[in-house]
Amino acid sequence: MQLTLLIKKPILSLIGVVTIIGLGILPSAMAQNQDPLPEEVVNAIASKTIEKFNNSSCQDLAASMAAKKSGQGNSGQESLKDQLTARFFEMLRENPQLTEQFFSQISTPVLTKLFQCGLIPPQ
Repeated sequence: MQLTLLIKKPILSLIGVVTIIGLGILPSAMAQNQDPLPEEVVNAIASKTIEKFNNSSCQDLAASMAAKKSGQGNSGQESLKDQLTARFFEMLRENPQLTEQFFSQISTPVLTKLFQCGLIPPQ
């Protein structure tokens, strides 16, 4: 399945926003183990991402995609969550195995939810 760039950007932005929620586990993991393994971080964030999509209504997802597409919600200042998200995605860029692990876990549930909500293909 090949998505157009127009569809990919809002979906990836939405995944990024949802991923921020998963990053909330990092401080507790770091407190317990000082240095969580990248695989553990990826698994935890993937689980939180899937949970967030499953628990979100179609209206919430549509609003989130619309806000990201229009650039709303970005105050111009980079928050701690933005920095953590950037670090997470940088980790994925640097390690193809982690990237495959993350996206293989989230792709089916996330895309299924977006399809069920009529968000892909856009209507």
